[in-house]
Amino acid sequence: MNDSENKLIPILQRKGEFSLRSRNKINELARAFLENLGNDIHDMLCDDDVEADDYFGLDSNRDTEAEVETALRFFPELLSRRKKATHGYRFYPVELLAYTRSGSNIWKCNLKAVSFVPLVVRLAIEFDLFEEQERGGLLIGDKYHVNMLQLLSSANTMAVARDRENHELIDDAHLNVMVQLRQVGHFQKEDIYIHGLLMRMCHQSIFPRKRFQFLVEWYPFVLIRPDEFGYVPLHRAVSMSSIHASQAVFEYGIRYYPKKKGISLLFMKDNNGKTPIQIAFMKTKLRGKVMKITEDVLTRYSSSSSDNNNTSINTVEALVMAAIDENIHLDYNQTCW
Repeated sequence: MNDSENKLIPILQRKGEFSLRSRNKINELARAFLENLGNDIHDMLCDDDVEADDYFGLDSNRDTEAEVETALRFFPELLSRRKKATHGYRFYPVELLAYTRSGSNIWKCNLKAVSFVPLVVRLAIEFDLFEEQERGGLLIGDKYHVNMLQLLSSANTMAVARDRENHELIDDAHLNVMVQLRQVGHFQKEDIYIHGLLMRMCHQSIFPRKRFQFLVEWYPFVLIRPDEFGYVPLHRAVSMSSIHASQAVFEYGIRYYPKKKGISLLFMKDNNGKTPIQIAFMKTKLRGKVMKITEDVLTRYSSSSSDNNNTSINTVEALVMAAIDENIHLDYNQTCW
């Protein structure tokens, strides 16, 4: 301890021995100290301009979870205090830990702070700072109606769609957060469908493969479960002309549903009667690529070539079964490549 600390603690411990004026002053200074410290901790939680030279927000390369938890246990109310950010909208600290909302790189993944999300959510739930259905702030929607689980399913900056430099780091960091949230029950299987997480991943300009694999292997049924518009993830993938997403969705569909539903993904109708294969064929540059990946996947999983009997597929049988499903639209020109 330095000289100031050597004096401060004994003074606070023996405050009652001081005169009234001194006691009042000690109380005044203590209140100011606590207020200033709390404000500074809140600023640290909410500092999301990660590219700024003077950035001193949370940084997992410097700050430990134990240090942050110690501070928040003294000031838990900070987690429910909002900060005014871009365009006057006010964000909770947890909302600023995954993606930036200020500075010159709005919607850039905050790789320095995102790992603290599980800790912040856990403490917010422990101290009952949000409504039960808001799950510690995870399910609070911002002005764009995007919640934290949806942000964690995003692949890259929304403002700089071509920025691929840190894609693998983002995928790994967000996957790690998802895994932790799942382990403690704050991220639930049904969230994948309710909040359209797989749809969101298929709608990204850079495909988040590791997170996609994690969600599909946890809840494969979401591959064939239509949303309110009748879309399945393959609709979204081909609409975005995302070859990587299209291949991943179709291949996992075949792997988990080899008897019918996997191949039927190509022909499932949305509420407007459009199928993924129809959407793909309307895009000249996409048609050949979709045909190629479909043929490759079917070849690998066909009965004659697959070594895994659990995932082998009889293409003719699957098409016949799909043809009698009223939710499936088979077109001769689309099945005879």
